[in-house]
Amino acid sequence: MYEAILKHHVLPFIGGKRLEDLKRKDFQKVIDSRTAKGAMPKTVRRTYTAMNAVMRAATEKRLIPENLCLGVKQPPAKAKEREHVLTYDEAARFLSIIKESIPKISAKGKPIGYVSVSQELVAFFYLLVYTGARRGEIGGLYWSDVDFDKKTITISKAVSSARGGQYIKEPKTSSGVRKIAVAEEALEELKLWRDEQTKLREETGTKYIFTQKNGELMSLATPTHKMLEVIKYYNRSCKEDERLPEIHLHDLRHTHASLLLGAGADIATVSHRLGHASTSITLDIYTHALPENDRSAAEIISEKIVLKDKKKKASE
Repeated sequence: MYEAILKHHVLPFIGGKRLEDLKRKDFQKVIDSRTAKGAMPKTVRRTYTAMNAVMRAATEKRLIPENLCLGVKQPPAKAKEREHVLTYDEAARFLSIIKESIPKISAKGKPIGYVSVSQELVAFFYLLVYTGARRGEIGGLYWSDVDFDKKTITISKAVSSARGGQYIKEPKTSSGVRKIAVAEEALEELKLWRDEQTKLREETGTKYIFTQKNGELMSLATPTHKMLEVIKYYNRSCKEDERLPEIHLHDLRHTHASLLLGAGADIATVSHRLGHASTSITLDIYTHALPENDRSAAEIISEKIVLKDKKKKASE
């Protein structure tokens, strides 16, 4: 993770300087630039953490006399930074548009083609929304993990990235291994992809659901970039009040949890579906106050108070 941060967000500012020539203001410039470009505070702090790790190591090896990251001002941490999630309507809209051809409009408003989503990625997105699994867990699924009759999937592994590429890893905790129910809508999209993939499975013998053309694991960057592309061009072509928030792939996991909790699902069930070690983790991370849930809560308390007041007046 730090390698990517340093490559894309730090080196463009300080990559041409010798280590001993760096100043504290160089690191402050990186932080200020990320903040000015609209990066979330926690994302900016992650950039600081990456820089600090490098400078601390350089200090320990006596390559430089001091860690110049110390003293660099960071954006203040908020008690709980709200994760980006889709509302019920937005989630339905997203799952609808990925099955259509989306007009590709340039920044100057000129049509330059269309954005389309393969059936493989449609199935991938549907599973993310309908299961709340991590993208690596979906990416690591075998066809044998899916029980179409019982409408469940078994999650027991995940795709992880390293310098040498991608590999399958075991869950960090026992709670990460789980069997969860899957809605019919997601399974139908998965069946469509299974039919399309038949020839590839016969030629390569792959056991993976989501793959490259050679049957190897699909790069997790593929659905990540496609989702950003879909939302970007959909928002350019739709009405202003129909635009989707510019969320990232992992936010579909947050969306799943938030929608379930907002619909009244018990915390233990949601925690199990997410593969959390305890319900406290679920409560701490995924209980986002969606606007419509907040309105519902206001209406409920209003109804209770009004009803009680009416009963009191009736008894007088």
